[in-house]
Amino acid sequence: MVAHRWISVSGALLLAGVAVAWSQEPRIEQARQFQAQTSGLTSPVETAGPTSFQTVQGADSESFGVQQMLRESERLRLFRAFADVSAFVTNNVALTRTDPVTDSFLIATFGFEFRRPLPRGFQIESTLRVATFRYNEFRQLDFNSVDVGGGVSYHSERLGGIDLFARYNFNALIGAEADEAFFKNHTVTVGVQKAVPFSQAHYAFFGVAGQLGFADPKVAERSELSAFAGYHLQATRNLQADLLYRYAHLIYSEGGRIDRNQTVSLALRYRLTDWLTASASVFVGRNQSNQEVFDYDLANGGGGLTLSIQF
Repeated sequence: MVAHRWISVSGALLLAGVAVAWSQEPRIEQARQFQAQTSGLTSPVETAGPTSFQTVQGADSESFGVQQMLRESERLRLFRAFADVSAFVTNNVALTRTDPVTDSFLIATFGFEFRRPLPRGFQIESTLRVATFRYNEFRQLDFNSVDVGGGVSYHSERLGGIDLFARYNFNALIGAEADEAFFKNHTVTVGVQKAVPFSQAHYAFFGVAGQLGFADPKVAERSELSAFAGYHLQATRNLQADLLYRYAHLIYSEGGRIDRNQTVSLALRYRLTDWLTASASVFVGRNQSNQEVFDYDLANGGGGLTLSIQF
């Protein structure tokens, strides 16, 4: 009798744990999607710097005499501070398989980034990002996200111009009205990508990546194998567009869960000034799992403003 009672209590606790994990699933997945779109691993990064002019002594000329040539040189900017406010509409706020519900949400982000090129094609980077997610109808889904990470990449012309990258990231999700994190995740990502330039105005890129995750709670821990392809267009001096497709095979550490996730995103960005950019984006995703409860389709769309200062 005691044994049966202990089994019943243990079963109730297990079901309660699964219920809690399921209630957190939409917030965890929204944060992971946001992190994947802003990590910068799957798109080349352009570093701009202020222009200065250096005077170079020229040679004697019969028609113009001794010339002085002006040559542009760019001072490398290693640091970037940024803040972003965006509003989105989603057709499936709870990531459910049936009867999806529409909602809108606001994301406010600020952070700090360090990026430095090194000799022989290497580059290092590190990022601190804090984001706040606030929903219009389902306020119980409100949460905050903190990301801290860094990585190294290597560009090799000898290997056909490919880029190799490795990155570590720590992510913590905190409830809007709680002091403790309900989700913590350490990830190590390695991958390779190749850019194919068509001209100075546009290029395509593709690659593969693998990620190991170490999460708390354990039921949300997973590893990923992914492939991606994208296209970048610099339409005008101030307007650019990015199209990205990503397929991921997700293997969860507990419960035998395996997901197949596909996403397509289109983003437009218009530079209003050197430090202010307006953006609009559409994100469509489909998740197929060997456990039907985790199947869902998703579409998000919205836009916002980004303040970015490099120094």
